[in-house]
Amino acid sequence: MESRRISDEERQFFDENGYLIVRGALQGEKLRRVVEAADGLVSARYRETGSRRASLSNVVALEESFIPLLTLETTVPLVVQLLSFNIRLTKSHLIYKYPDPEDVEEPTFWHRDIRNSAEDLGPAANTRMQIKVAYHLSDAMAPGCGNTWLVPGSNKYTQPLEIPEGAGDPANALEPQLRAGDAFLFENRTYHRQGLNRTQMTRKVLMFGYSYAWLSPNDFEVQAEEVLDRIHDPIARQLMGAARSPNSQIDYRPLREWAEQHGVRRASEIGCEQLTG
Repeated sequence: MESRRISDEERQFFDENGYLIVRGALQGEKLRRVVEAADGLVSARYRETGSRRASLSNVVALEESFIPLLTLETTVPLVVQLLSFNIRLTKSHLIYKYPDPEDVEEPTFWHRDIRNSAEDLGPAANTRMQIKVAYHLSDAMAPGCGNTWLVPGSNKYTQPLEIPEGAGDPANALEPQLRAGDAFLFENRTYHRQGLNRTQMTRKVLMFGYSYAWLSPNDFEVQAEEVLDRIHDPIARQLMGAARSPNSQIDYRPLREWAEQHGVRRASEIGCEQLTG
């Protein structure tokens, strides 16, 4: 995996807002192959007459074209630096949002991921444990394209999300506009919701979620051996849970060695440095 060093400005923005946009994360032939594979999966496995949303999970096990995204150099090094080298893939999710009827009201289901974490840890002790990378496979550059809405800064909230009386959204809610090939990262504490698609185009997103290795995956318990046999890159194998050591939930040596080689530090090391500096 190539190195892509996160800038101080990007780290600060993510820490303060809970999300980060990466323009042109997928381009050219890489983007074409991923879109073609995604369209094929949805066409073969999901499309129902009149459905407003197609949703497929654990898609990295279903389509070999998605495997290179496990270690994509434009995004995954950022995840390592914002979390740790001791991580694994816990979710791969393909979502197609079809045009919505005009009479459908805007949803208000604002939520955080790993939702039971706040119940177990308490809202003040809840911490960053997962970062999702959402790759846009279609243009969504105008309001009402079915994009994911975000609440900037909500990753730091220690109280429930406040929504003004009579409104469906917080005052600072944001609908990012993204082109095909753009990606955005967001963490588990960032409040978000699905938006309606008021256009005549299908909004397509492929989402990869990375969590600390000691968290259970969302999509699967253990990946099938035939899936793991198709993956030869040591870092990708680690991220898929194929490189386990005795008395450890996962063997994190490939990514740790990569981090040491490139001088990459995980978020906890940066945090300790800031506390003592």
